[in-house]
Amino acid sequence: MLLYVWVAAWELECCQPELTIGDTWGGSFYLRSAEPWWSRYARGPVPAEVRDFGVVEFDGEVIRPARSDSDAAFVALGASRVGVMGATVHGTQHFRGRLEFEGHGGGGYEIDDLDCAGAVTRVRGLSYTYAPNDSFDDEEMMHVPVAQNEPRDLRTTFNRGATGGHESGIYLIDLDVA
Repeated sequence: MLLYVWVAAWELECCQPELTIGDTWGGSFYLRSAEPWWSRYARGPVPAEVRDFGVVEFDGEVIRPARSDSDAAFVALGASRVGVMGATVHGTQHFRGRLEFEGHGGGGYEIDDLDCAGAVTRVRGLSYTYAPNDSFDDEEMMHVPVAQNEPRDLRTTFNRGATGGHESGIYLIDLDVA
């Protein structure tokens, strides 16, 4: 099964290895909303091909339901375990959203509870177009992302910020899990 995993560069810089196509990698992944994180700032509708980019769908068995919509359920996806935000009912369910790497735990789980690993088959770097924040009511940000630029295929996450590296700090990793 091919999963798309969103990874913030600072997570790799902090405590994870650089990723290269062909590596075996994994960790704690949480399924969150399918809506792009930056869409609340977009100046108009987000095109469907951008909105659906990097979204995964799978059937999984809820082993431990979430205590609330803001908590994570413990979900079996074959031999792998992922967190799914807001799944409050036991049983097999269909899920759709953005799978995000979390290197420091969260959602009520210890970092080793969630375990999903596979082969890295593709690495893409993403950047965003920023514009001045009209309202300053959201986290006092002077500039906000308003659009996602075309992803760049990379061989590795190594050399972030160097020529040919990725300056935005967001990666989409294609992970082939058993």
